[in-house]
Amino acid sequence: MNLEDVLVGFYKHLNRDEFKRANLLIILKDVRVENYFLVQFASYLEILIECGDISSYDIQYHFKNTNRTHIDVQIYFNDQTYCFIELKHFTISQTRNSTRNLRFYTNTSNSGIKLGIISDCVKFDKLRADFEFPLNSTICLAIITDKPTLKQYELMEERLVSYSNDILNGWNLIYPIPKEEQLISMGMFALQK
Repeated sequence: MNLEDVLVGFYKHLNRDEFKRANLLIILKDVRVENYFLVQFASYLEILIECGDISSYDIQYHFKNTNRTHIDVQIYFNDQTYCFIELKHFTISQTRNSTRNLRFYTNTSNSGIKLGIISDCVKFDKLRADFEFPLNSTICLAIITDKPTLKQYELMEERLVSYSNDILNGWNLIYPIPKEEQLISMGMFALQK
């Protein structure tokens, strides 16, 4: 099993029937619940360990000799490779007339960086000064409720490309589940370096 398989499986795990009520409440109440998704990710990784698909994982992995810097998840694969994942949840359902939308979570303003995915890329890039990461082993993963429209995704892609020579230099946008195949209630994309 590789990273792409894990991300695709996690998306499918989140959309199992037993989680549909919780997912609907997240949308209806328009709440950001990253820790819910982190716990669900750990639960999914436990299943993968039981099946022998990965060797182990850590939650809130702490880097030694840093100022309490942690990464949400580190996964160790059976082929002795590993990856680090920062997980974000973006709520864009607008049921409470929130100003938070996909643009908010993917911009470089102070508030956008603080809550959005850009801060995770910056965190990894700062860690690169002291730690060596294998190519494509750092992932900033976003779970989005509701799924963005194709137009919203397109505008996000344009925005992220505009940062590619600066703050997102070397980061690649990936869709573990193609945009067109994502469920209406949940989107997913990642930045990988």
